[in-house]
Amino acid sequence: HCASTSLVESRAQKEWLKKKFFLSDKKLVVALTGVDDSLFFFDHSIQKSPVFTILFRGGFLPESGVEYAIETAKILKGENIKFRILGRGQMGNKVREMLAGFDSKNIEWTPQKLEQNDLRRLMQECHLSLGQLSNHERLERTIPHKAFESMVMKLPYLTGRNKAVLELFTENETCFCCNPADARDLADKILWIKNNYQTAQTVAENAYQLYLRE
Repeated sequence: HCASTSLVESRAQKEWLKKKFFLSDKKLVVALTGVDDSLFFFDHSIQKSPVFTILFRGGFLPESGVEYAIETAKILKGENIKFRILGRGQMGNKVREMLAGFDSKNIEWTPQKLEQNDLRRLMQECHLSLGQLSNHERLERTIPHKAFESMVMKLPYLTGRNKAVLELFTENETCFCCNPADARDLADKILWIKNNYQTAQTVAENAYQLYLRE
């Protein structure tokens, strides 16, 4: 209430704050987070991995849905698909337990912090980037940083379907969506994208052009 203006990350977040704290519409301004494109950018010299590779990047918070990415990897372990997980956080022990619970050779997990050039290379070697996958009420209001990173790096983006992220993206035009907290649906979408990768590249290019415009 003391601030004359507060920046928020989505229209859904703006409406939630207005109702929860009885704030004036004029006090809240939606400002898309964006990305530092001196750090994240598309590099033509980086080749894709020879095996179709799915990226999950970010902190292991409850809303991330990292457990659904691992369940999906278990479903798809006979499909010549690799999962690359770059992250750590409060659900780290659960991740370890899940990986120990099956033959998880199709999952490559890097928990340590990476140098920026290494991070960008490991991301761009992937064929598909996963967004937040859980069924968490906070996802109705937030857009993760990796959404913008994926756009600028021309990575097709597959996210759980939620209100805030679909303010930015349009399903099947600039992103792909699955049902939140649904590993089977996520697996089906990954297989479709793998088998229709030219379409996925078009969707990624559309997202990149959206990033440039907005």
